[in-house]
Amino acid sequence: MVERDGQHVNTLDIKKGGTAGIVQMARLFALAAGSTALETDDRLSSTAGKSVSAAGAHELADAHSVLRALTLRHQSLQVRAGQTPNYRIDPAQLSRLEREQLRDAFRIIKSMQNALATKYPVRNI
Repeated sequence: MVERDGQHVNTLDIKKGGTAGIVQMARLFALAAGSTALETDDRLSSTAGKSVSAAGAHELADAHSVLRALTLRHQSLQVRAGQTPNYRIDPAQLSRLEREQLRDAFRIIKSMQNALATKYPVRNI
């Protein structure tokens, strides 16, 4: 999940690789359930047990919370250091607990994406 070379070596884009996927899944669940909720957590809550399992919605909401907290902490440290905030996190700079939470969040995202691929198969034409 981390960049192997280039300008951002050994970092991962937490938005591109994590939160954006959750946001897109929540949008899909909301469309499928006819929900008018606009915020990601509201979409997940309003679609739990409808277009997504209650457990799946809860796990995605938890993963979203973890990723937001890591992002906010990372960006606040950047601002304090006079840097431009970004979404590129170096996992080596995280505590062991934070790395475990990050791995769990990405595991949940991947699992839900796999479930969606089964439920909504897309064929390449």
